[in-house]
Amino acid sequence: MSTTAVQTLLVQLKGLMAERRRHDIDAVIGRLIAMQAPLKDGWRGLVKVSVHNGALSHARAAMALLVRAADGSPLARFEQAAMLADIGDLADAQAVLDTLPPAFPNPATRAHFAATLAMNAGDIDAARQLFREALRHRPQSGSSWLGLTSIMAGDPSGSWAGEVIAAEASMAQAAGDDLAGYLYALGAAHAARDEHRAAFDAFSRGAALVARKRPYDESSDRRAVTQALQSKPIAAPQTLATNRAIVVVGPPRSGTTLVEQILASHSGVIGGGELPVLDIVARDIGGLSSPHLQAVLARRGIDDLARDYFALLSERFGEHGRVVDKTLSATRYLGMIATILPDAPLIWVRRAPIDVAWSCFRTLFSQGQAWSFDLKTIATHLRLEEMLFAHWQDVLGERLLVVEYENLTRQSDTEIVRITDHCGMTVESGMFSPHTTRRAVTTASVAQVRRPIHQASIGAATPYLEYLEPFVRAFEAR
Repeated sequence: MSTTAVQTLLVQLKGLMAERRRHDIDAVIGRLIAMQAPLKDGWRGLVKVSVHNGALSHARAAMALLVRAADGSPLARFEQAAMLADIGDLADAQAVLDTLPPAFPNPATRAHFAATLAMNAGDIDAARQLFREALRHRPQSGSSWLGLTSIMAGDPSGSWAGEVIAAEASMAQAAGDDLAGYLYALGAAHAARDEHRAAFDAFSRGAALVARKRPYDESSDRRAVTQALQSKPIAAPQTLATNRAIVVVGPPRSGTTLVEQILASHSGVIGGGELPVLDIVARDIGGLSSPHLQAVLARRGIDDLARDYFALLSERFGEHGRVVDKTLSATRYLGMIATILPDAPLIWVRRAPIDVAWSCFRTLFSQGQAWSFDLKTIATHLRLEEMLFAHWQDVLGERLLVVEYENLTRQSDTEIVRITDHCGMTVESGMFSPHTTRRAVTTASVAQVRRPIHQASIGAATPYLEYLEPFVRAFEAR
């Protein structure tokens, strides 16, 4: 292998990254992988780039080369397991984890990681035991308290809440992230016991800590919406079938994961979760307005854009089966989606804004959603979502199926048939009991979808209305 050839490719790669030429970047990384270039720790950077670009086969291969360069060390394999979990390969992540010494890298981290994998895979009993084990080894782990609470919250007895509340004194001196995670767990515990003031206070304290590290950029949010409102579907000749994707949109905590779970209970459908694929395609286009899309169509053609989307989808799910794409930012992308995926069913899930606001405020999102840590910024963001909904409903008409969460839970059989018809499928019996479907779920609704469809969350904000007044005033004023 020529050292000069490797260096030439690395220099070329640096230039391509500066110009954000994704396809060319992927091609160069592919050549380096094929050459098994002696990059040692340098493979780590290429793993990150490949994940960012959605080139997951390259990410897996580059990570394998990183492990080999480290002589298969336990630390490198643990890093490999973490990467596989991040891209949704939970079974492979677990398989790698199983090759490591039982307490590696330390008992608390190992138990927490294993618990998270079990929770996402739907093995709630195992997750509960593992989170408890993590807390035995590291009692001040806010993420472990939050993980344990998230899977216990479905127990209507609330018998678990006392254990969480009892830890408050010992958690008072915890570090920032750990304290924030614990405060969200504490809020959930008080809520389970109908201690509304204490619950709201705990969530507020946790949110304030997170908001300092993840400030909301309102101007950026508004710019994106302004561009989206300047977008409409563009008709263009297309030869590629595009109905493999089923696009489900709506604000977080509005019921999108429930709709996804129902669809994924069909034998021909895969639940894709909050994919980054649409984000990657939108990034390539360079903007959300119709002129941005028109410029790319003129240069590349609609089939090329659609083919690119499905290639990214196949990197994660292979070539077969329909896939539910639940990208959180897709409310901004519907003009692009309706253009390049003209056969894809589009579903917007709506829920009472006050319930969405409360559910978001009491949820510690692992990333993004910086607007969710303050009641007034939640109001700002949800008003922007309302503007988008009105626009897309007007522009897309019947192509956009609107599903009201309250109707879905009250008359689920009727709504499930309606959703299935919109997707051009035949209803299957498993769709009426979606909680029995075993699949990986990595969203904030990971525990809720394991329960039968219920109405308990309707009006969830009602006991907290006096505390949510800042949201109500800001939402109505705008």
